[in-house]
Amino acid sequence: MKLLELLKNSFSLSETLNSSAESISNEINEDFSYKNDYIIKKTSKAYSDEICIQKNIANNSNMQIPGVKDLINELRKISPGTIISMRFIDSNNWAGRIFSNEEKLVGLILGKKKNTNWATPPNWDGSEEMLKKHNTENK
Repeated sequence: MKLLELLKNSFSLSETLNSSAESISNEINEDFSYKNDYIIKKTSKAYSDEICIQKNIANNSNMQIPGVKDLINELRKISPGTIISMRFIDSNNWAGRIFSNEEKLVGLILGKKKNTNWATPPNWDGSEEMLKKHNTENK
């Protein structure tokens, strides 16, 4: 199902996030699904710190990561100790993560797949080096 449909079926979306997700969904126009049943929980501050590092890595690599600005803004509005849930999503050409606070969507980030047969390592730091190492050593 399209990204916006997947999000609306799982969460309530603020007007801002609905608009952002709709724009991303229309631009990408691919079917998404949850990659697995894993839900990882961390504080909003921990996720904010991680996402900022990944944003800097992407900026230095000239990689697009749709949703990152909105996600960072939303995470900064939440108390630093609030527990946020994260799930992985996937399409043919994109991989991403959805962040939520109970039933409410906090935001999402997506990254274009370079090597569609590669897997994302556990606790990925967003670096290409870690991705390469995981996929060359685990084959």
